[in-house]
Amino acid sequence: MRFVPPLLAVLLIPAFSAPRPCPLQEQREKHEKLETELAGRMEKIEHALKRLRKDLKDTNGYPAALAALAEIQEQSLVCKLLVPASAAERSESERGAFVTSYRRTMVDFLTRQLELEAALLDQDAEAVKSAFERLRAMEDSSHERFAPEEGD
Repeated sequence: MRFVPPLLAVLLIPAFSAPRPCPLQEQREKHEKLETELAGRMEKIEHALKRLRKDLKDTNGYPAALAALAEIQEQSLVCKLLVPASAAERSESERGAFVTSYRRTMVDFLTRQLELEAALLDQDAEAVKSAFERLRAMEDSSHERFAPEEGD
């Protein structure tokens, strides 16, 4: 019977020494998954914006422009609920305001999309041009604030 405790110890060591995921690692993996989703959806928006720009060249392209715009709107609604990776770089006290600012920017982006949609539906070429310019104007400043390039 003297060998039972050492034998038991030998059997239990692997059970207690098995690597367990660290809560911080789990949080990081979840964040990376969400960031990947956000980046992927933003890429789809970029491609649809390129198609949209081409379709806006004349009124014959407006039906295709409406389809591209619908895709942008769909992706934007999901993106609005996601959190940019750069939020993790903020202090905890700044993070809430940063995320709120991101979401507000996405609301503004959606508003510009709806303005463009209304102009397309009205077949108002001048309003379409203005609305598209306002929509595109948001891109650079928003990317600088919420998706800075690595190394910046």
